[in-house]
Amino acid sequence: MADSDPQPWFVRAFDASYLTRYQHRTDAEAEATVAWMADRRLFEPGGRLLDLCCGAGRHGIALARRGFSVVGLDLSADLLRHARARFASDARPARFTRASMRSLPFRDRAFRGCVQMFTAFGYFQADDDNRAVLREVARTLEPGHPYVLDLFNGPLIVRNLVAASETKLERSVVRETRRYDAATKRLEKHVEEHDGTGRVERRFESVRIVDLAEGTAWLCDAGFTEIRTYGDYAGSAFDADSSPRMLFVATRG
Repeated sequence: MADSDPQPWFVRAFDASYLTRYQHRTDAEAEATVAWMADRRLFEPGGRLLDLCCGAGRHGIALARRGFSVVGLDLSADLLRHARARFASDARPARFTRASMRSLPFRDRAFRGCVQMFTAFGYFQADDDNRAVLREVARTLEPGHPYVLDLFNGPLIVRNLVAASETKLERSVVRETRRYDAATKRLEKHVEEHDGTGRVERRFESVRIVDLAEGTAWLCDAGFTEIRTYGDYAGSAFDADSSPRMLFVATRG
């Protein structure tokens, strides 16, 4: 399926149905994550922040409620539409831009912080393209200000890989199969959504697995000089053998 689709997988994967398939990723989770960032004082009060791959704006609106000036960027027109509606209903000002994360349409040093949440990284087939994202973030950050890159703990996921699963939603059943390609270091997922009438929607996802050493090296090469790593959304220390997440907090020199 992936080979016959002329578009990159991520163009199709993040349509409006994404919000239903990932409904377990809640506003409460985003609020708790942002609260941890605020408690650690990662960002200056009132600073202009980039919510990179902002999706429907879960984290952006939590940041805006704390007084930050949020700019959201995503490639999905459907998810950006949801984000704009959410900010409007919450009476929060924000600017949203539709663009690729490989080439950010912002001037140098435009932001005093960037968040890139829920493994919105490693989408591109070529490592050079993935690393270009890090260079672009570094370019658009003021020196001394942080970049929060949230990845799942890839090596742990691979070791405990669940090859197949089924989730029942309100109006459909989602079946997923997963495999890890050791040659490309990519975790691949085939998704089938059955709506009960015989109609099946098929999607494909493919994410480059990055471990702690490689992620740190890539960030250093992009120009980040101070790099800390946490293991969950509460800011616990990272443990390669048990942490569910791998959150980098990197500051450019």
